[in-house]
Formats: sequence, C-alpha cells, structure tokens
Amino acid sequence: DQASSLFNFGVLLFKMGQYEKAEKYSRLLLKELPTEHPDLPGCYHNLGVIANHQGNFDTSLDWFNKSIQAYRQTVRDDDPILALTYN
Repeated sequence: DQASSLFNFGVLLFKMGQYEKAEKYSRLLLKELPTEHPDLPGCYHNLGVIANHQGNFDTSLDWFNKSIQAYRQTVRDDDPILALTYN
C-alpha cells in the first residue's frame, strides 16, 4: 500500500544519508496514517533516528517516546522492538 511505500522510501533516503528528505517523507507519512496503522510506531522511531543523526537530541527523544507509547499499545512488554527503541 502507499503508506508502506512511503515508509520504505523514507528508510531508503535515510540509508543514503539524505536526512532532510527522509524526514520530509516520514512527516508526510505521519499526516496520512490513521492512528491505529501498524507503521505509525516505526515512523515515530525513524523520525527519532533522523533527528538524532542531525544532532537534534531533544527532538529525537520526543520521537522515541512517541514511538514507545505507540508500540506499547500494539505489542507485548517483552517484544524486542521495544528494546530497540529504548536503545
């Protein structure tokens, strides 16, 4: 679907070192995702990683906290994705 394509495109841009474009597409995706979409926590996480790489540590922490809150609504407390996000 289109949301997954935007998600993957944002990840690809990040891996290419194009952080501003990756952020742009991740934010675009956030506007389009419903609150229960399974890509939402990952999108928050990706925005946290992008902000961290840009040196925006407070913003990064905010995105990671949103990611954790969203994951906690959909996964068990012992899910490895939570450990990854906390890391």
